[in-house]
Amino acid sequence: MVKRGMVRKAITVLSPKSMGFTLIEIIVVVAIIGILVVAFYPMVLNTLENRDIENAARLIQMTFQQAKFEAIRTRLDHRVRFWQGNDGRWNYTIERLIQAGQWEPVHGFIPRQIPAKFEVTISLPNASTGTGYALIFTPIGTIAKDNYDPNLRSVSLHSRKLSSQGQLGTITIYVYAGGSFQYVRTA
Repeated sequence: MVKRGMVRKAITVLSPKSMGFTLIEIIVVVAIIGILVVAFYPMVLNTLENRDIENAARLIQMTFQQAKFEAIRTRLDHRVRFWQGNDGRWNYTIERLIQAGQWEPVHGFIPRQIPAKFEVTISLPNASTGTGYALIFTPIGTIAKDNYDPNLRSVSLHSRKLSSQGQLGTITIYVYAGGSFQYVRTA
C-alpha cells in the first residue's frame, strides 16, 4: 500500500516548474551550433568545389571513352571536338566522319559545356575542319596517327578556389595513342 505523502512527493518532482529548458540553456546550445556551422562551412564549400571539378573532368573523360566506343561500334572515325563559345565557355561534342573532311554531330549526344568557374587548358591538335581542337578515334579504338602528337594530348581544368586554399586544384586528363586515358590531380 502506498502512503499518501509519497504520491504527493512524486507529483511535485515532476511539476511544470522543473520540466523543460531555461532560456540560458537554449542560448548556449544555439551558440554551440553557430560555432560549429562557422567552423565547418568552408569545408562544405571545398567539398562542393572538389565535387564540381571532379564531375567536370570525369564527364570529359567519359566523353572520350564514348567517342572511342562509338568508333569501334560503328566502324567509323569519331572525334571529340572542343571549341570556345561566344560567351567564353568551352564546349565539346562527339562528331563522326561521314566522308573525307566532313563531320556531323553524333545523334543523341548533346554538346556539353565546361563550367566557367574553371580555367581550361586544352592541349590537343587543331580540328581539321570546324573550329577548335579535336581528338580523332579510329574504328580500332586508337587515336588516328595523323591526329596524335605526344605533346598535344591533354585537357586540364584548374580551380583557383582550391589552389588558394592549398589543395590539389588541377585535374588533367591525358590521352595516349593506344586509346587509353589517365586522370591526374595536381596542385
